[in-house]
Amino acid sequence: MIEYDSEHSLITLANDLGLSDIMIEAEKLYGDRNTDFTILGIEISNIVQPQTILDIETNNVTIQITERCQNNEGEAIFQAAHEVIHCLHPNHPDITPATYLEEGLATYFSVYYTQKIGNPYHTKDPDYCKAYNLAEKLLEIDGEIIKKARKDESNISKIDKNLLLKLIPTLDENFIDDLISIF
Repeated sequence: MIEYDSEHSLITLANDLGLSDIMIEAEKLYGDRNTDFTILGIEISNIVQPQTILDIETNNVTIQITERCQNNEGEAIFQAAHEVIHCLHPNHPDITPATYLEEGLATYFSVYYTQKIGNPYHTKDPDYCKAYNLAEKLLEIDGEIIKKARKDESNISKIDKNLLLKLIPTLDENFIDDLISIF
């Protein structure tokens, strides 16, 4: 159980959930985080689903996880791991909305990470399951594709059809269209 009160800081909660360990694993698998953005930490918020808040004036990022996480460490780690993928290159949803590729990778990584630490957790949301399946299929074709693509385009939601075809010329174009469509 995560103890959280008004004295609990963003940094402490991030440390409690192992944010730095999660980020290290994400960077190992998918490439370095864009350090133009500062991750302030994680906060528990009265929200429906977790989110990453980007202040476009300061480039500060806060990860928000849901209040359900207070009594469920597995879900807290799952949500934090998902949002860490969005922190590799944060987006403001009004400027660059997330694609199925980014949401799928975030879901895929959160499932992978919770399994890795021995506390498996999954989502049942059909949209996230669809995104997960698309990312899983892409990673089965080439497990390094995200890292390779991010060398040319660090923003996962800006990875486009031309870049994916350049890296894997045999990819089905309809599959790519699904991956790069707005989530």
